[in-house]
Amino acid sequence: MEERKKGIVMETGGGNTLVVLTPQGEFIKIPWTLKDLPEIGSEVEFSQTADKKKFFYSHQFLALAASVILFFASIPFWSGMFLPEPAQAVTYVSIDINPSIELGLDGHNMVVEAMGLNADGDKILQKISITGRNVQEAVEMITDEAVQEQYITSAKKNTVFITVSGQETSTPKAEELQQQVKKVLDKHQITGEANEMQVPLEVRTKARELGLSTGKYVILMEAKKEGLDLSVDDVKDKSISKAIKDAGGVPGRIISQAQHDKNNLKRMNKQYTKELQKKADELKKKQIINEAKEKKDNKDNKNSQNNEDSKDSRKKNKDNKDDKDKDNDDKDNDDKDNDDKDNKGNKDNKDDDKGNKDDKDNKDNKNNSRRDLSKRRDRG
Repeated sequence: MEERKKGIVMETGGGNTLVVLTPQGEFIKIPWTLKDLPEIGSEVEFSQTADKKKFFYSHQFLALAASVILFFASIPFWSGMFLPEPAQAVTYVSIDINPSIELGLDGHNMVVEAMGLNADGDKILQKISITGRNVQEAVEMITDEAVQEQYITSAKKNTVFITVSGQETSTPKAEELQQQVKKVLDKHQITGEANEMQVPLEVRTKARELGLSTGKYVILMEAKKEGLDLSVDDVKDKSISKAIKDAGGVPGRIISQAQHDKNNLKRMNKQYTKELQKKADELKKKQIINEAKEKKDNKDNKNSQNNEDSKDSRKKNKDNKDDKDKDNDDKDNDDKDNDDKDNKGNKDNKDDDKGNKDDKDNKDNKNNSRRDLSKRRDRG
């Protein structure tokens, strides 16, 4: 049974076929027997048997497309539910014993990253696992491991310096971490000082640019303020106490003064940054001058070398000319000697010829005299 339908032409395919969209939302492929194909967008009328398979239904297609789009659009949401992003550090705690270690904490004061700021700090972190632990537990574990590795002993004057940098609302109190250190020292019956300080984040940022822990950077600024000759390299691989002592200062006094100046840390940081920039500019200027001087010296040396080469070349040419002239003189002398020898030989030959002639003449005269005498005898 056939039924007459109308539809809008959506596509004209090869082989005289059309794809039409019916008022019911059906996309149907139909044969086209007429010579000219209709234009896309025009309406055509066609016959279709009741059991004719439709190309596809638009409402089914749209439903499937909507499902696919919804699935992909929901991936970020479900990823956030089941695959949360790694926690970001919002607070930083530095612990200086020496070793020097920095902990990064999330908003719940859980350790999400731990970094050794010198070789001793790396050594401590290789022995313990503190990522994912509460910061108080982590500080306790670090201090205990420092005792085990004898960075803290009863024979030393021990100093532990803790700084905390972060937003005031989310950071742990430095005093609480100080108590954790004292707890470990008491457990091992070791005397020592545990010092703490809340530090602005910008100070911590500058410390990391210089390759220092926040605590060491704070002490460095205070020591410079007090007139001690202390540099970044001086404190990088030494304990705070030793660095201050080596510079001629008193550790307890410098640390106490740093705690007293904690509200001035931002200003001190700006001032020290300017000093570092000034030194860097002076060093760069000196480097430019040295490079210019070196370039000039190289040019002068090159010119001097060229002059020497030119001088050597002229001398060499002169020597070659003298040698050539000498060779010519020697040759002329040799030729003269040869000529003299030839002349002498010719003279000798002439003398020999003359002698031979004289001998012959004498002989002939003698023979003639004999003949004359013989004739006279014959006549007498």
